[in-house]
Amino acid sequence: MTITPLVFPSAFETINQHAGAYADKIAAGDVPAAKTATAIEAAGDGVVRCDATTGAIVYTLLTAAGRPGAKLYVKKIDASANTVTIDPAGAETIDGAATLVLSARWDAVLLVSDGVNWLRGYADGLLAAHLNDTSAAHAASTISFAGSTNLAATDVEAALDELDAEKASALVVANLQTASYTLVLTDAGKVVEMNVAAANTLTVPPNSSVAFPIGATIEVYQQGAGQTTITAGTGVTIRERESKLKLAGQYATASLRKRATDEWVLAGDVAA
Repeated sequence: MTITPLVFPSAFETINQHAGAYADKIAAGDVPAAKTATAIEAAGDGVVRCDATTGAIVYTLLTAAGRPGAKLYVKKIDASANTVTIDPAGAETIDGAATLVLSARWDAVLLVSDGVNWLRGYADGLLAAHLNDTSAAHAASTISFAGSTNLAATDVEAALDELDAEKASALVVANLQTASYTLVLTDAGKVVEMNVAAANTLTVPPNSSVAFPIGATIEVYQQGAGQTTITAGTGVTIRERESKLKLAGQYATASLRKRATDEWVLAGDVAA
């Protein structure tokens, strides 16, 4: 017998998928009303918001039988102590349990039918709407993944912060110069803009002076009217197919890439 494993998307993929589906509903003016009392799953339910402010809610699922791949995303949106209990049909289960309870605000769960019962993709507490919450309750909240250990919500926030930092670091920062200039280590990954009226030089220093990592790239932009010449420091070799080491004119740009200890490659809008 061949057993096909169930593969769940990552938490981030799942969040993005459901956020996108929810955004589509909002754009269409079809925002699903929150459940405020005990209810039964309705055909078409996808993102289910439960507001238990006035009392505990039992949300009963339709049968998982014959619905392999069916998905529901259920979230408790109120801050009351009242719970939201998710109750499968008949003797069906959620990860082997008879019910699943959401007790804290923003607790949520993705449910996936395997055609017989319901499986839990993940449950999160406070993640979606309180990424800046520093309370003890938030610090203690977790996202649980089927078949793995829990991950603290604060760890997820750190991962999201890291992604934001990576996006920011992908932006090209300009270093404006108004006279001849020698590259420094912090120029790696930047664009050096030469805004000089007269002829000027941009010097690539030897590795013994400035140890750029191999693979470092630097863009050079001639902003001013003065022609910029790329000059090799002591022991440095700059490779260009026709030995052209000057930017072609105002607004020309070229890139330098370090390929060996004291060897750089120049490419772009250059002239002899």
